[in-house]
Amino acid sequence: QQYNKVPINFSNVSFKAPLYIFDGEIINKSFKNLFILPDIFSNWNTTQYHQFILGPRGSGAPFHFHCNALNALVYGRKRWFLYPPGQSSYSKVHPLKWFIEEYEHLTQDKKPIECIQTSGDMLFVPSGWSHATLNIDECIGLAVEFDTLDC
Repeated sequence: QQYNKVPINFSNVSFKAPLYIFDGEIINKSFKNLFILPDIFSNWNTTQYHQFILGPRGSGAPFHFHCNALNALVYGRKRWFLYPPGQSSYSKVHPLKWFIEEYEHLTQDKKPIECIQTSGDMLFVPSGWSHATLNIDECIGLAVEFDTLDC
């Protein structure tokens, strides 16, 4: 499957990891009534963990996996890197460092599935799928993780 690659030039960003905020309390205290899930998720009787996400260009989350999650981007552009279960892994390497130092050396069969999320897009990540994100621009987002019995 083909998609238009967005050129990313992070040559002027240092490896000092930019601040990237994941905060569940701000949603629960201030915005929970505004956080309405699409109808397709309304019958999921599971515990939900809400997160507010804020980060500058070059920030992001290293590879990790968890239960089903729905990620909405309110502002900005974010590049996603995903691996299916069986190829999932955790990493402590900052995604910008990984992208600059390791990504181009991956063979085609080791490259992740990728997409670019833009303002207004929602991305569903199934349980067990490893994913990393790299903010192409300043980003503001909301996410909800569903704590289900299968993860």
